[in-house]
Amino acid sequence: MTNENKTIYIDSRERNKDVQHLFDWQSDFSVEIKKLELGDIVFDGCLVERKTINDFAQSIRKEDFWNNLYQAKEVYPNGVFVWIDTNEYEKLKELKYSRNPKLLMNSILGAKVALDANGIIWREFDKAEASEYFYTYFKRLIETRNYTPKPIVKKKNKSWTELRVQTLMSVPGVGYNTATKLLSSYKTIEKIIESSKTSEGKIMKNIKKIFVENEQRNN
Repeated sequence: MTNENKTIYIDSRERNKDVQHLFDWQSDFSVEIKKLELGDIVFDGCLVERKTINDFAQSIRKEDFWNNLYQAKEVYPNGVFVWIDTNEYEKLKELKYSRNPKLLMNSILGAKVALDANGIIWREFDKAEASEYFYTYFKRLIETRNYTPKPIVKKKNKSWTELRVQTLMSVPGVGYNTATKLLSSYKTIEKIIESSKTSEGKIMKNIKKIFVENEQRNN
């Protein structure tokens, strides 16, 4: 199958014009702007979800973010990526509005571990690096089409309970046992976060700092 038959689709709702024109410099693939049901970039069984560092920090506490990524893995077998767009403005903005950047970054690190554990690839790029990386990745998908990969044992996806436990364990002071007890009592992360708004407990205060106060400052 030749490159001419392949099209890179970019979501029309992506407001950043630099992202819409990410691949204009190359001629191997055609580029089409259209409304995508899922993701920001789609190519040949591969999906890319773009997030700024602030977007990512807010998304990781929402179950539909993880649910959409899990669904994407079933539909896009050639790779599901979370691309964190690391331009300097967003980095400075995140540090400026976060009262405790260390707590926030610990939460983000925990989410990245959860992504890796479930076969979802995260990459931190500025737009120029992202353009080169994804173009090269897409081209290799075509070039290796005629090769038969060696059979591998597919890693078992973690359950939703395990994902939620991992997310809670990214909060300082929350270990496995504490995370499972919180989920057993409150059932969902959303309910835990809601309860943290009025709780005076140390653990709940840490949860509030990461998931409530940082989001309020970023909005």
